[in-house]
Amino acid sequence: MSVEARLRMARGWQLAGRVDAAISAYEEVVATVPTYDQGYIELARLHLGRGDLDDSFRYLRLATEHKGHANQIHKITVDALVARGGISEAFAHYGLSRIDDRPLAPPDAPVVACLIVRNEALRLPYVIDYHRKLGVDHFFVVDNGSEDGSVEWLRQTTGVNAWSTTMAYGEANWGLTWMEVVLRAHRPRGWCLFVDADELLTYPGDDRWSIPELTGQLEAEGVSALPAVMLDLYSDRAVADTVARPGQDPREVCQFFDRRWHHYVTESHGPFLNQRGYWGGARQRVFPKVENYYLSKVPLLRYDRDRILTGGQHYTNGPANQISSRRAALIHTKFFSSLPDGARQEIDRGEHYDGAVDYRHYVDRFEKDEGLSLFDPEESVRYEGTAQLVALGVCREGP
Repeated sequence: MSVEARLRMARGWQLAGRVDAAISAYEEVVATVPTYDQGYIELARLHLGRGDLDDSFRYLRLATEHKGHANQIHKITVDALVARGGISEAFAHYGLSRIDDRPLAPPDAPVVACLIVRNEALRLPYVIDYHRKLGVDHFFVVDNGSEDGSVEWLRQTTGVNAWSTTMAYGEANWGLTWMEVVLRAHRPRGWCLFVDADELLTYPGDDRWSIPELTGQLEAEGVSALPAVMLDLYSDRAVADTVARPGQDPREVCQFFDRRWHHYVTESHGPFLNQRGYWGGARQRVFPKVENYYLSKVPLLRYDRDRILTGGQHYTNGPANQISSRRAALIHTKFFSSLPDGARQEIDRGEHYDGAVDYRHYVDRFEKDEGLSLFDPEESVRYEGTAQLVALGVCREGP
């Protein structure tokens, strides 16, 4: 029997609930094709479902060795940890400890914002204040070993619940598995906003309705996720001369973006083949790389136990008809004077995707041109607000 036939048989038994038969069929598949990591994932899932935790962890380790489908692997790993020792074992496994003593966000909070940070004292005050003004009252923050005062700031800031871990960022699906554990314990269902410290959610109507009102509209439309594209803002000066004060609105410093905000589009993109992918933008123009820069994210979604969180939250496993036809923007404000040295530090840490490949491209350009500026009079447009982004097709209004 061919591998394809065995795989069809395994999937058929799995869908029919014939667990023993499905396990046998998947075992035959991975015995024939040892690099088929999805087979190990399904075996881990099936063994977990019938309580064979040792076998589930064994197949998860085998799947990890082949470095594919990391999002699913991390989700099932949390499931297995909770099944073996409860949520406390998951917290212990990922080295997560609470660093504030404030009451937790209530279960019925309309929206909870989720951030993974490291040494973001410069940006944290504004990103929290910005989204608070848009109606988000509760923030879950995981700090990954900050040394710049971020932890102290988080401890004293109202509305913030914070955890700390020194675990390697790359070993936790770029931090999202830490948030998976936190949400599993304290937000098992409900709308969540995922942003980085250098991102500001902008959406059509943000001058008229709050983020909780927006999620109410999405609920009424019968969707559970809002897609967005990253839009890089930069100044008209050299990056080395683009200085921001702690807590300052980054849009006061970085006031321009590229007219050609993306270079190409892919349909039915991502591991779940359910969304449109946008690529390119200002970073591709100034820091070109062969594989291009992926701009699409899904920052606002309704979390539950079936929702897979993905590295960078670029994707969602929700069906295509559950993804809104609206499109928001994540205003991306990375290009401050702190970037060149910060990029070198991230390369040395080696925790980011593909050996910190993006940071390597940044550093290569900065070393060739210390006075590098992203501004181009033929390409750069002054940022004026959400209505402008709608007119230029960056954002898209809803029904």
